[in-house]
Amino acid sequence: MGSCLFSWTGRTKGIDFYDEVGSLVAGGKDTKYTIDNERVSKEQQLESEILSYETLKTKFPLLNFSDIDHGLYEVKAGHISARNLVSAQIKLAKSKGCTYINEIVEKVTQMEEGGNSKMIVITELGKQVLCRKVLLATGAFTAFRNLLPVDLELEVGLCPLTTAMIEVTADDFTNMRKYPAVIYFGKGADNWKKDYPRSNDGDYSLYMLPPIKYPDEKYYIKLGHLQHATSKRFTSSFEVKEWYCSGGDRQLVNNTVDLFKTVVQGVKPISYHGDNCVINKPQLNDHT
Repeated sequence: MGSCLFSWTGRTKGIDFYDEVGSLVAGGKDTKYTIDNERVSKEQQLESEILSYETLKTKFPLLNFSDIDHGLYEVKAGHISARNLVSAQIKLAKSKGCTYINEIVEKVTQMEEGGNSKMIVITELGKQVLCRKVLLATGAFTAFRNLLPVDLELEVGLCPLTTAMIEVTADDFTNMRKYPAVIYFGKGADNWKKDYPRSNDGDYSLYMLPPIKYPDEKYYIKLGHLQHATSKRFTSSFEVKEWYCSGGDRQLVNNTVDLFKTVVQGVKPISYHGDNCVINKPQLNDHT
């Protein structure tokens, strides 16, 4: 995630949400996936470099790649704390005179008044807010509230994803905290766990964040699969809620940790637990 998105970071003093550790997109050399990523990097004039397998080994010695892999390394990129980002956005908005309403929206509707169109936002507690425009950023929950016009039907294909939160030592945190956020799509190294869910073409698809210190004062590496690891889809708010309360697919969590042990060398997990999320169908159309 590029730092250009956060040029206003300095105006949210006291709330740190962005760690510029870089981003590494890796996979088989000359595959459509890597070619597409390199093309986009050039088009967007990103500060990036292409790393050969040998350079990957030298630059990131703890990561175990295949000798047919190479990577696209973006320097001015990294990862964010979503909770801290939201807090920073609220703080900045309030400093500019915005009113922050900490309630759940139940319905958005439209009305005509004096030849002008207005939007009405109604909360669960019955509060009504009149405005000219409404921007929805509701993700997987968009279809489960009355947020859209009656004549607009959203194509929803909700895909549940499982991640493993892998606790590591303070020493491992020190050794890896400046490693980049990694996205991988390819065949993997020969010793990678074979029964980890993969795409129809046999490709591994995963993302991994470097060690981050969490509110419990422990250090975790987060590793998760992309959509190719599951064919399961949700259609109801009950399924989504149940999924978020479940801790994810426990067998997949175990498999993810086993995969981690072959992807990251010399790092022994202290403990681990599962986490999960839901993404929308529009993100599932291709690998880019």
